[in-house]
Amino acid sequence: MLIFYGDYTIQLNKAGKIVIKQVKSKEKEEQTLKNKLKHKHQQIKNLRGKQKMGKKKGSTGSKTGFAWLLTGPPGIGKSTIAKELASRFEKAVWVDVDSLRAMVVSGNAKPWEKTRETELQIEISLENACSIAKNFAENGFAVFIDDVVLSAKKLEQYRQKLKAFGFKAFLLEADKKTIEERDRKRGRDKAMGKRAIELQTKFSKAGSKGWVKINSGRKTAKETASEILKAVKQESALVGHTRLK
Repeated sequence: MLIFYGDYTIQLNKAGKIVIKQVKSKEKEEQTLKNKLKHKHQQIKNLRGKQKMGKKKGSTGSKTGFAWLLTGPPGIGKSTIAKELASRFEKAVWVDVDSLRAMVVSGNAKPWEKTRETELQIEISLENACSIAKNFAENGFAVFIDDVVLSAKKLEQYRQKLKAFGFKAFLLEADKKTIEERDRKRGRDKAMGKRAIELQTKFSKAGSKGWVKINSGRKTAKETASEILKAVKQESALVGHTRLK
């Protein structure tokens, strides 16, 4: 290492002895210039490194997450499976659309009623669910939306609004007996009765509308969650950089 001290240089030679030399002003200026250029080069290198890190991260400074939809009839286990999936990621949320609809205290329209007000509230809930999902996904969260989506139109709305976040839809299926058993276990306040069976019948006839069908009938929530991840080839097929635990 060469150290400048006034008009002198101090340096260790190969034998480990300190050597002090007087230097000419020109030589000193050249060395000072070299040191300045070296320092400037390091500053540029550090700046480029920060810029690369910024590009890897989103505008919010977080890695991008993804948004998936879980649908199916009441009692199929959408909420339980969504929470099970969320628990397997470092950053994840469960968006329950029923809870968003329940926010309407006065004038709440039932989803099965065929009225303009019902359609409006369903539309608002879908918009709110997507907005919440976007906000979380943009900040690196894995998002699992739980909603009853029967129509191809509503499914396409979800797809278009969340396509930037690797949107995927999963239809959870089970036979009528399983749906009846699970619906009874939901309690009087949440049990849908005949409505649950009606929706199970409709979903069973729905065919493939752009979702992945998963039979969760006799499986636990953990088993179904594992099957969903397997269906998308687990971590290698996950969108963005959201990581499994």
